[in-house]
Amino acid sequence: MSVPLAAESQGNPLGSLLFLVVIVAALYFVMIRPGRKRMQHMQAVQSSLAPGREVITTAGLYGTVTGLDEDNGTVTLEIAPGVAAKFARGAVMKVVDEPLPEAIDAPGDDE
Repeated sequence: MSVPLAAESQGNPLGSLLFLVVIVAALYFVMIRPGRKRMQHMQAVQSSLAPGREVITTAGLYGTVTGLDEDNGTVTLEIAPGVAAKFARGAVMKVVDEPLPEAIDAPGDDE
């Protein structure tokens, strides 16, 4: 009766190390890299804010930038004529390149 040696039952340690390296690389390309790209994009959007720019917030609210407060990290948006709201700068999701559609007049309004 032959007793198996401990070294024979462990397997190849190089294969285990290679498997671990492949798992770490996959996690990098699936999770870390896209997160960094998303963060760089958001920083670029927030740095391009200026009064008069039309933006969309993360809640889906459209507005026009009327003021920036660098000290508090806030932005003031005009969300309707004469209505201004203050948002955290990080709440701005996108700068709208095309102009917002104008309000459509109700039928029968003759001005």
